[in-house]
Amino acid sequence: MRAHDWSTTTPEAQGVDPDGLNDLLDLIGAHRLNMHSLLIARHGHLIMEAYWHPYHVDSRHDVRSIAKGITALLVGVALHERHLPDLDQRVLGFFVDRVIADRDTRKEAITLRHLLTMTSGLALTDADTEHCLTEADALQWVLDAPMAAEPGAEFVYSSSNYYLLSAVIQRATGRSLDDYASTKLFAPLGIEPVRWQAGQQAITLGWGGLWLASRDLAKIGQLVLARGRWAGAQIVPETWIDTMTSVQRPDASYGFGWWIEPERGTVAMTGYGGQFARIWPQHDLLIVVTSGVGQSLPALDNVIDTALRPALHTGPLAEKPRSAERLTERIAALGRPQPHPVPDLPEIAHRISGRRWRLDSNSLGLTAITLRFEYGSAVLTLESGEDRATIPLALDGVLRDVLVERLGPLANQDRMAATGSWRDEQTLDMCWYSVNNPEYWNVELAFEETRACLRWKDALSGYKETVVVQP
Repeated sequence: MRAHDWSTTTPEAQGVDPDGLNDLLDLIGAHRLNMHSLLIARHGHLIMEAYWHPYHVDSRHDVRSIAKGITALLVGVALHERHLPDLDQRVLGFFVDRVIADRDTRKEAITLRHLLTMTSGLALTDADTEHCLTEADALQWVLDAPMAAEPGAEFVYSSSNYYLLSAVIQRATGRSLDDYASTKLFAPLGIEPVRWQAGQQAITLGWGGLWLASRDLAKIGQLVLARGRWAGAQIVPETWIDTMTSVQRPDASYGFGWWIEPERGTVAMTGYGGQFARIWPQHDLLIVVTSGVGQSLPALDNVIDTALRPALHTGPLAEKPRSAERLTERIAALGRPQPHPVPDLPEIAHRISGRRWRLDSNSLGLTAITLRFEYGSAVLTLESGEDRATIPLALDGVLRDVLVERLGPLANQDRMAATGSWRDEQTLDMCWYSVNNPEYWNVELAFEETRACLRWKDALSGYKETVVVQP
C-alpha cells in the first residue's frame, strides 16, 4: 500500500458483491439521508468511494468527536516513546505550576486512564465543552472544576477530559498535540495539510475541531484495523491498539476514544451529526462516513447492515460488469446533480430584491440579511456585525458553495451554500449549509406588509428560533 494514497480494486476482487453496494445506495436514497461521503475498504483496498455534491475527494470535513479516537492513538505513541510513564500517572502532576481550586484527594487521584475512559469524576458534562474555547484560561477553568465523584467510579461523557489529555501531551512532549500528530501520525500516513483547532494557551482541542478529507480519515481507520501498521511500518504499538479498542468498564461500551459495538462486532470512532470510521475486524472491513444525518443515524446504521452484510464473502467473486458499471455511473451522478427548472418568481421577490433587512438578536449572531433576485438566479447576503458573506441561493436545487472567511459564530474559514424555493406568494423556504461541517438549517422567511419573520430550525439538534426582520 502506498503511503500517500489508497490502493483501489473492484469490490468483487475483495469478496464484496457490487449488487449489495447498489442496494446500499438505493436504501440511502429511499431514506433521504443527508450523506456527504461514503468510503468502504476491504483487505486494505478501497472498493467504494462516493461523494454527494458539493462534497468531493479533496473536501475537508469537521469530524467532531472522531478527534478523541485520534487523540487516544497519540497517547499510545507518547507512552511508547516514554514521554508518558504509564496510564496510572496522576494528571495534576503535569501542572505543578498551577494553583488549582478544589484540590482534594479525589482530584489528586485523577489519572490518564481516567481521562481516556471518561471517568475523571470532574463535575463536567459535554454541555460544558464550549468553555474550552471561550474561557480566557480554559485549562485553568477545567482544572478548577469541582469533583462530582471518585475517579473511576462512573462514566460521564465529557470532552473536557480529552482537552486535558491534549494539555498533558503538550506538557510531556514540549509540542502541541497537532504538531505531535503531524510528525508521529499524519506524516507517516501521507496526510497533509491538517487543520486542528486550538483553544486558549494554544492547546489543541483534543476532543474536536479537526478537519480531514474522507480518504485521510479512512487511512486512520485502516491503521487501527491493521493493528497499528501502515505501508509495512508499525506506527502505533499493536498492544495499544488492542487495549484502546477494548471495553474498559462494564457500564460503558467505550475503550479509549473508541466505541465498542459488540452487537455488530465492530469498533468505531464517531462524531456529532453522523461522522464515523467503523472497523469490522471479522471481515477485515472499514466503513467511513461523513454526513449530516443527525438523528437519522440509526436509520443509516440499519441501511448499512441490511445492504452490506449479505454482500460480504470470504473469497474473490466472479466479476459482474453490469452491476459494476451501474455502481460507477451512480457514484458519478451523485457528484453531478441535475438542476430543476426555476419557476417564475412571485411579485414580492422583485419588490424586496436588494433590500437590506435588519434582524433582532438571535442565536446565530446574524444582524442583517439581503436577497437579490434576477434572471432566475438569486444571491443571499448574511451579515454578523462587520462580517459579511454573499452566498449563491440555488433556486434550481444545485448547491454552489463559497468560502466564508468569517461570519460571527456561524462560519469561520468554512464553505457555505444555500438552496431556496417560494412556497407561496409571501414565503421563501431556504436551506443553509455549512459545507465543511455537519450543520445545516431549514429556514423560512415570511413577508408581511412592513416586516418579515425569519424562522429557522437546526436540522441536527432540532433547535428552533423565530426572529423579527425589519427593513
